[in-house]
Amino acid sequence: MRTIAHLSDLHFGTEDARVVEGLLADLAALAPDLVVVSGDLTQRAREAQFERARDFLARIDAEKLVVPGNHDIPLWDVFRRLTQPLARYRRHIGGEEVPWFFDGEVAAAGIATPRRNLWKEGRVSTEDIRLVRERFCALPDEVLKVLVTHHPFVPKDGTGGVMPLARGERALDVLGACGADLLLSGHQHVGRQGLLSAYYPDVAHSILVVEAGTAVSRRHRGEPNTFNRIAVDGPHVAVEVRGWDGARFLGRDTARFEHRGGRWERA
Repeated sequence: MRTIAHLSDLHFGTEDARVVEGLLADLAALAPDLVVVSGDLTQRAREAQFERARDFLARIDAEKLVVPGNHDIPLWDVFRRLTQPLARYRRHIGGEEVPWFFDGEVAAAGIATPRRNLWKEGRVSTEDIRLVRERFCALPDEVLKVLVTHHPFVPKDGTGGVMPLARGERALDVLGACGADLLLSGHQHVGRQGLLSAYYPDVAHSILVVEAGTAVSRRHRGEPNTFNRIAVDGPHVAVEVRGWDGARFLGRDTARFEHRGGRWERA
């Protein structure tokens, strides 16, 4: 069995120090095989905020896969935003264009979806799709293939229609054909777990969608600080939401899924 801790929207600059320490303690107790951070490590992409995010990541004793969010690009510094949008992120957090993790049972790839000419919206590049496709298609079917982005593939209101991530449909078509199993994202500060087919019945490939709330920021949107603990055991995936109760992180709800007959279903 493998476990993934899925964090998102840390927003250092608006963090709650008690929640930060509680999260670190919970991660140490859970000892995940991989920690995924799906973007927005900072509130305004400032040096001091990236330094705090970097120090936080250094205190986690686990493999990590991190992607940037739209808040990790400068907002008010227009020159830096247009010429070096991710320079501070690359310097303090990581320089890989497509971060990658593979341990024989789980393969995870990260894609940077923020764009200098956008603010809240995101886009998947054709080059990133190609790189991830090459890696996913080279792996056997029994490997769980995970794609990490900041921006989600599903609209906030949960309805179908136009996919909120530009080139998202193309990415799902290409990567789904290579057996992509699980989409991890954040951005909306609200946790969600389910089947992509519930939102887009016409999508041919069976894929799980898991979104994380804000892990340590005070910028809540109707729910406390949360993160996801994802347990992978062959064809079985369990997504436990762990929430801050004012003193510690505790398990709240668990959604279970099983891969059978070539498709993911709720268990």
